[in-house]
Amino acid sequence: MFKGINDKRRRLKRCGLLTLALLGLAGGFISAAGAVAEGKKPLIIVDPGHGGHDLGAEGSGGSLEKNITLRFANILKETLQPAYRVALTRTGDYRVNLEKRASMANHHAAELFISIHSGGFFRAGVDSWGVYYYPPKDRKSFDLPEIKEKRKDPDNSRLNWHHIQTKYIRASKHLAETLKSHLQGCPGIDRVKSAEAPLLLLEGINMPAVIVEAGYLTHPSCESRLNDTAYLSRAAECLRRGIDDFFREK
Repeated sequence: MFKGINDKRRRLKRCGLLTLALLGLAGGFISAAGAVAEGKKPLIIVDPGHGGHDLGAEGSGGSLEKNITLRFANILKETLQPAYRVALTRTGDYRVNLEKRASMANHHAAELFISIHSGGFFRAGVDSWGVYYYPPKDRKSFDLPEIKEKRKDPDNSRLNWHHIQTKYIRASKHLAETLKSHLQGCPGIDRVKSAEAPLLLLEGINMPAVIVEAGYLTHPSCESRLNDTAYLSRAAECLRRGIDDFFREK
């Protein structure tokens, strides 16, 4: 009798250990599945324009575009996470040429590329946000004088991925228009335009790509807003909603 009871106890113990082992394996599979799911989150490259000796535009109050873009890029990164994986093309005050910016996005097979800039213009009264995408053809004449200046880059005569963006023009245009629609309803942003711009940076990006110009730093009121963290956070939230819509509609 006692022998039978002891045998039963040993069998139950073995079953218990087996159950624990199976649970442990299941936990491992769940963790692995979670890791896979994590890896499947869309990777977005956020590109803070300028940096280092490349100052970008300068406001009358002394604000530099390179600093504004990095601050805004970091806020946008925090806003997009954890729903998305986000990487910045630069994380400090140093120069990154167009080739390296494109390389980072292309080699990591990101799903979106968003470059952050702030416009500069010789007329201080000009102020609006803009979202730009690569045109169907590399047009030599277009009505965006502030973009013409940004096309000149002494470090880049032509990218390795020459015109690779052309196959994403429709998607990039849709992304630009979606972001524009959300920025237009954002507190503190009065006007937003979406337009073509034959920029060297965009032509070498192997995914949907846009440049977001966060107003004009040369406009005194805009300069003040761009130094307001709450304003940048609201703008980042509007961009996130636009990105959410873009992925839902894919």
